[in-house]
Amino acid sequence: MKIVPALLLLVFLATGACKKDEPAKEPQTEQPVTQTGELKIRVTTVNGIGDTIADNEGVKVTLQTGATATTDAQGVAVFPDLPYGSYAPSLLRTGYEGPPVAILLQNSAQLADLPLVKHSDYKLNNLQCQAFTANVINLYFNVNMPIPSGKVLKIAVLTHSAAPTAASYSSADLITTNTETVSALNIADLPDLKAYLKTIVQGSVFYITAVPVSYGLYKNNITVKPSLLGESVYAYSTIQLIKNW
Repeated sequence: MKIVPALLLLVFLATGACKKDEPAKEPQTEQPVTQTGELKIRVTTVNGIGDTIADNEGVKVTLQTGATATTDAQGVAVFPDLPYGSYAPSLLRTGYEGPPVAILLQNSAQLADLPLVKHSDYKLNNLQCQAFTANVINLYFNVNMPIPSGKVLKIAVLTHSAAPTAASYSSADLITTNTETVSALNIADLPDLKAYLKTIVQGSVFYITAVPVSYGLYKNNITVKPSLLGESVYAYSTIQLIKNW
């Protein structure tokens, strides 16, 4: 009668030994699901005097991924099934430009409004500037053609610390005029100009540039300073000055 328990013990020990020899199974992890959404970009077209116009159809929009879409009659380009993330659209139409901007897609459906701006047909002649004191900096110029009645021409006033280029400036402000001749316009209180001049010492050389723009200054989230949109296709007018105070 003692043989049966002994046999049962041997079977139990053998079974336990087999189980110990089996490799442990690794826990199964679920693969993350890529979230996607639909990005709509609505384009608003601005003409050379800064007015919005209805011609928003047929604008080609390209993402940095290579995806492209064309705006419909409402000016909307649609990109479906995009993985969540950052996208930098380029708006393409001859004679126009869009802003440098990054759009963060993080919803199943998202709409972004962007301007598409025609380059200004205006140019400035006979630009002069005189820096007398911190409170008096006078600007003079002529506009090359009439400004329509009831409209204003936007002009970007840029400050440079060295010989200027189109893409390099230290400060940027916006002024407007509805006349073709501007005499002794005091620009000393322009906020960016004023702030910049406080950073340089007496006797420093700086440059003032004036250029007509259709849209103005666009504050984007890529560069640390505002970008010009719709600047004149003609050469910039620039004056070298000295900080006398």
